[in-house]
Amino acid sequence: MEMYRKLSFFLFLGLCTAASRSTKDPRCISDKTIITTPGCLTLRWQFNPFKRTCIETCNKDGPFDSKFACDGVCRSVDVCEEPRAVSSCGGEVHPVYYYNPNTRQCEKDIGCIYSGNNFPTITECRETCMGGRPTPPKLQKCFQPPGQVLPCRKAYQLPRFYYNYYINQCIRFLYQGCGGSPNRFRSTKPA
Repeated sequence: MEMYRKLSFFLFLGLCTAASRSTKDPRCISDKTIITTPGCLTLRWQFNPFKRTCIETCNKDGPFDSKFACDGVCRSVDVCEEPRAVSSCGGEVHPVYYYNPNTRQCEKDIGCIYSGNNFPTITECRETCMGGRPTPPKLQKCFQPPGQVLPCRKAYQLPRFYYNYYINQCIRFLYQGCGGSPNRFRSTKPA
């Protein structure tokens, strides 16, 4: 019995923690069982707070009638790759944060709705689309652009690598011995 109480507590704690990162809408922390059966007649959508995505369910009590509706309310990670929700603002505009898949960053703009890929805070945008990862620090050498490599009078070219944060890869280039940034390495192996 004691083991059951502990297990229930940790399950409850995990659900609360996962749900707290999503929007406060109660439909996003639904306790309805997700039923997946091929060919079901009642197709609804429900947010899974552990996977942070909207999932099809055959449960007739699933809170959403479409994936689009679920994603927009519960901030599924899928909204991060979708175009930003745009609407004509009849009134007040305010700051919004959206995930830009080209730069892989949350960026600030103005808008009048907080749905889909428009978030009220940069923290919510980062938690949903970047796993909480902050914008890379500008002073750490791996996050600096390789910089302008200046032509030199030296007669050699040295193979070097720089780390490209956006594609998570080391890129080879020929360094002529002058200029550049600290984001320059002799090999792709960790030091």
